[in-house]
Amino acid sequence: MTRITLNDSMMDIMVKMGEGNIGGVTVLINIMENCRKIDPDNALGGFSHILYLDTHEIYGSNIWILYKDVCGENITNMLAILRGVQLGIISIDVVKNDYMHINAYRGKMYDDFTGLIESIRKIVPNFGMN
Repeated sequence: MTRITLNDSMMDIMVKMGEGNIGGVTVLINIMENCRKIDPDNALGGFSHILYLDTHEIYGSNIWILYKDVCGENITNMLAILRGVQLGIISIDVVKNDYMHINAYRGKMYDDFTGLIESIRKIVPNFGMN
């Protein structure tokens, strides 16, 4: 069940999504600060990506693990994963909850984010052009 409501302030959203994990909150702030330059065609900016994390129940330490261990602490890679799922390029089943599986799969799919970003650019040409 999602946590974000229409009545939430940005502070409420950060608290709900971050679950007290400073790494998770840091990633959420990073998404909000950098989305417009990385994914300028995203109508809701960083908020869209945060809603997507909420929709798929990825919270707190799992946000941090996804960013740190899967995306190599690279915010463009993080947004590419989220945009890739949104566009159907990557399955949410691969991303959601099973981070050990993602790390094992990483060598095949996430070793180089260039291919993923190129696939996204075929649909969203301005993605990652910062």
